[in-house]
Amino acid sequence: MSWLFGIVSSDITPDVVSKVKKFLPDSLYTYQSQNTYIVCGGLKETCLSSLKMRNKDNTYKSWIVCGIGISPETGEQKHVLTTNDWDAIFQQSEPCLDTIEGHFVALVWNKNRMMGYVDSRGIRDVYIAKHKQHIIFSTRFDWLARFGLSCSIDFSRFGSRWLAFNQFSHKSIVRPVERLGPGARLEMSEDHYAIHRPDRIHLPHINQSLDTVISSLTTFPVRAGYTIITCLSGGVDSRVLLSILLSVPRELWKVCIFGERHHPDVAVAHRIVNDLRLPYIHLDEEIPEESSIVQRMRIFVIHTQCVSPATDAIRLGSYNQMYGSKNIVIDGAFGEIMRRTYFNRLLMSGKNALLSGSAQKIAPYLRSPRADIFNSDVSQIMHTGLVEDISALWQKFPKKDWIHSAENILDLIAINTRLSNLFGPEVSRLDHVVLNYMPFAQPSFLTAVLQSPLQLRKNGHFSKAYIKKRKHILTKYPLVKNTVTYPFVMFHPVLIRLVKELQQLFGVSYHDSVQIEILKKLETFIRDIVSSKSTRSYAPYNIEKIDTIIDKFFHGEYDYADDVSWWLSFELWRRHVC
Repeated sequence: MSWLFGIVSSDITPDVVSKVKKFLPDSLYTYQSQNTYIVCGGLKETCLSSLKMRNKDNTYKSWIVCGIGISPETGEQKHVLTTNDWDAIFQQSEPCLDTIEGHFVALVWNKNRMMGYVDSRGIRDVYIAKHKQHIIFSTRFDWLARFGLSCSIDFSRFGSRWLAFNQFSHKSIVRPVERLGPGARLEMSEDHYAIHRPDRIHLPHINQSLDTVISSLTTFPVRAGYTIITCLSGGVDSRVLLSILLSVPRELWKVCIFGERHHPDVAVAHRIVNDLRLPYIHLDEEIPEESSIVQRMRIFVIHTQCVSPATDAIRLGSYNQMYGSKNIVIDGAFGEIMRRTYFNRLLMSGKNALLSGSAQKIAPYLRSPRADIFNSDVSQIMHTGLVEDISALWQKFPKKDWIHSAENILDLIAINTRLSNLFGPEVSRLDHVVLNYMPFAQPSFLTAVLQSPLQLRKNGHFSKAYIKKRKHILTKYPLVKNTVTYPFVMFHPVLIRLVKELQQLFGVSYHDSVQIEILKKLETFIRDIVSSKSTRSYAPYNIEKIDTIIDKFFHGEYDYADDVSWWLSFELWRRHVC
């Protein structure tokens, strides 16, 4: 990711600076005064700064932005924010960043005051804590531990992250660190900081149709000379983006396909690019040797913070091959929001629980647990934390709103919790290797979705009609969901589930062996780490459960691959933060 690390203190000594330099990578920019030390780095396209900008009142102001800012317009003026754009924004005494699209954290300071900002959806974030006489903050909370902060996992707040579809609060999962969260504003002085959080995510008022907004968000980079690289799978959301780009000259964009050639997503994507003769790149890396796998996993889990299994470090490790100073990568992530698919289990099977408002009754319908690796006491703490997070979230919406607008409220909850807690860590990781943004995560798009009729969004009606209208030829190719291939015209989840069961019954379903092969290469490493003193003495674990899933996997019961990969993700991550 593009990153920043800072210290505010009564006195920044040479020893403090030397301590920081020992664990930080090479930086792009550094600022130091008697009571402030700020360092930032990463990819230069996602790390902008002005370390001495003359203000209107003839004073000086400095700023750093990590991520990407996109202007709020939906027409010809929409563009990626440049250093000059940010200068103009920070000229204001009280800059308002609510309307800025993209994903970013910003730090602004002068000799009297320091302010921090997080984008309105919290896709990028900042972590902060007091340590002795210092206030330390960073886009990476493992660096706070490296500086000397004594950290421990808050299993109450970690509960919904591990047990449910995503974390349902914006609180830090590590003590004593605080997390800013969506749209938050941070004020700092030598010995004090305060975080101001909005009551809800800011969504702008727009007059444009959903069609217009999607088109604008997909194509605007070409006007500034960027080459768009769109990630194509067999899913409907990436196909929506492709249907738009097919109207743009082909020298201005290309397709990227990830994964093993026989994977259903890859097979369908290849049919499309070959039939339509589209410019594309296919990234299907060979599984590397053990030492390389381990190194990549360690870096991956630090960034993703237990929202992805460790083996995804290999599957998602090739984004750096798309880097170019004028390349910008987009994909269909979070496109489900325009298909009204989030939390449908609760809506369809748990409607009574939903309307009761009882977090205890709602929780089972939101559970999507990872590996069962913790002892009973910690598991209970996590479940209680999940219920607490759900209760706090549900209290924000009156019961009468649930009765009349349950679908829209569930979409608001998805916007409020999934973007920051599930997608945010991966976007932060990508900021380190390539300029990127998510068209379907931008405020103008989210507003346009929520303004659209509910019936148009359900079961993908809008998405299918949009593709059919813009590029009818794309409707002849099947769609893929969770490795299940089904006709474009079929979209109802019950029918898709039926297709999956029939494919399994007749033995024609796809079995992904990549994760299994990665873990088999790591057998020596995994057995060493599970037998280490650090693992076996870690009090929250149920060691017998961990031994069982590892032994069963390496004795050929490959259904345990997910459990092993999720445990590995947690184990490598917690060693960096505790």
